[in-house]
Amino acid sequence: MMDVRAVMVLLAVAIGVSSAAKPSAPQLSWQKQQGSIIHYNIATFAGTQGCNRDNWLQGAHKPATFGVGLDGKADTDSWGKAMQAANITYAVYVAKHNCGFTTWPTKVKLPNGEPYGYSVQNSSCPTCNVVADFLETCKKYNVKPGFYYSIATNTYLNVKSRTVQPSPLLPGQVKVTNQQFYDIALAQLEELWSIAPGELFEVWFDGGLPEDPAFGDKIAALLEKYQPQAAAFNGYPTINTTAVRWIGTEAGIAPDPTWSTGSCGRGNAKCSDCSGGNGGDPSSPDWCPAEVDSTLQVSDTWFYVKGKAVHTLAELQAMYHSSLGRNSNWLLDIAPPPSSTVAPIHMTQYQALGDWIRACYNTPISSASAHGTTTVSVKLPAERQTIDRVRLQEDQSQGQLVHKYTVDALVGGKWRPFSSGTSIGAGKIDLGATTTGVTEVRVTMDTAPTAITLDVFKC
Repeated sequence: MMDVRAVMVLLAVAIGVSSAAKPSAPQLSWQKQQGSIIHYNIATFAGTQGCNRDNWLQGAHKPATFGVGLDGKADTDSWGKAMQAANITYAVYVAKHNCGFTTWPTKVKLPNGEPYGYSVQNSSCPTCNVVADFLETCKKYNVKPGFYYSIATNTYLNVKSRTVQPSPLLPGQVKVTNQQFYDIALAQLEELWSIAPGELFEVWFDGGLPEDPAFGDKIAALLEKYQPQAAAFNGYPTINTTAVRWIGTEAGIAPDPTWSTGSCGRGNAKCSDCSGGNGGDPSSPDWCPAEVDSTLQVSDTWFYVKGKAVHTLAELQAMYHSSLGRNSNWLLDIAPPPSSTVAPIHMTQYQALGDWIRACYNTPISSASAHGTTTVSVKLPAERQTIDRVRLQEDQSQGQLVHKYTVDALVGGKWRPFSSGTSIGAGKIDLGATTTGVTEVRVTMDTAPTAITLDVFKC
């Protein structure tokens, strides 16, 4: 005989109610946020987009390549100004990219007892500590900090795809075993995460984690010890209570619909059809909300390239609507040049983006919220009855419950269809035709959410 819980799950699926999955407190607070990912590491100075065997000898193999021209400190304050300009609330700094260079003075030793030499204290700016400067800047500008530490790749240690490679060592590389690599990575993560215990908003594992149970247990224990509140990007299934997933592309676009539940995957998102991104699965038992990442520079360029064009404001607006407007967080890249001061053309675009967001979305024409009902409506003031978009936000504390909705506008005493969709989640923005003479707007849902907010705009 089926137990009561199994019957309830079947009934929920049958009537179109979302899965039983619910977010943890860190996952819930993480959603509905606009962030940045900051690429400033040795690749910035080597003029590459990270490291691999093909470009290792183009300068990144020498730690002295980093910091040329810096006067003892990186200008992370300009990063804070860029984030403030662009309306950004959290930031993930690339403390160790796939080259293996650490931008804090690591004290970790190599297996032979010598220092891990590929670090900032052996660079052309030996007094630099970019990690510490970044944390100070985040406090100054009220930005929630996070760290990117790639375990999948460490070219200095000849690691690729989470495994030490059998290929011959190149100049500047160090020979280690897989276990020694794991030990070094864990020791450096403990250094990094213990600098500001309990303060990180997100930790990034680009490319995922090794599928080694012992390593997984240790890294999960470290995170629980120092940063239990941090969302873990690509940490699933090793870390699942705070897991968040990659959307599956770097174009700044989440598919419509995008659900808060579904396959987290590792590296490339695992789902039946990810050609347009990992939109998740409304019936999945796994709560794993999506994060969209994109570059400011064109052509998927993460590290600074002099003279590289930047995305237009219209393109950035489309990314905003296709990420935050589709139940996903958005990470927009900040790529400082070697001087560490954000380039003027980049700053101009961050300011333009932030000005547009604040002008368009800070103050709705009208807003209404309701609890436990399938319909909510809002009346518009007589002097502002032209609309072109709505924003819906679902309280997901008890799960993502709405599977289908319609939005209608009351014009001349008659209800007219304005938009419709499926997933709402943390935020759904519907852009519609400019409609005048609107006296009231309503949303009708297939299931009563815990709570729903309807905002109406004309931008």
